[in-house]
Amino acid sequence: MAKKEEKNLISYTWKQFECEICKKPYPYVFRSNGLSYRLIDVEQDIPEDKNFLLLESLTFEKNSSRMVHLVMPDTDKKVFKLGRGHESDVRVSDISVSRCHALVKYNDANGRFYLEDNLSKFGTLVLAKGQIELEPEMTKAVQIGRSVISFTVKPYVPAVTNAWTPASESKLQMAAYKTPSPQKLASQNQQQVEEILR
Repeated sequence: MAKKEEKNLISYTWKQFECEICKKPYPYVFRSNGLSYRLIDVEQDIPEDKNFLLLESLTFEKNSSRMVHLVMPDTDKKVFKLGRGHESDVRVSDISVSRCHALVKYNDANGRFYLEDNLSKFGTLVLAKGQIELEPEMTKAVQIGRSVISFTVKPYVPAVTNAWTPASESKLQMAAYKTPSPQKLASQNQQQVEEILR
């Protein structure tokens, strides 16, 4: 295992462990008798007095190496670049990854990490296991299999700005029922034209 250590970032790289018989890769973490075990232990480097983020590569190719990055922001460094370029803090060796693909930002005020795409060619996908909050006028794209679905929440603006009363609601309902269909409107317009021509 190779370990590259910087002030705010520690990267661990190792060849993927696999079964000698079936060649299936071993998981990074496994459970036995109610206890969790890690094949590569990074516990000794995890800080106890500040927030951190563990990034683990999930490679599905044979003979590929695995990586774990321990990101530890401080007052001097709160933004970390992800990409395949040499100037990136977290290097990802994949041709589909841009030189500076995305940014991981840390917010001191709320102690949260944010992932921001850096206008990369293929975008940045997030494996969502929980709920995704959708805010008005904000678009979120979700990939399901090979399909990408885009969600945009549009705020509801009522058509009538008058104060609501039960009488006004019944008038609105009546108006909705009395509104003719486009085909009926076209038919009525055609009849009016024919009457004028007579």
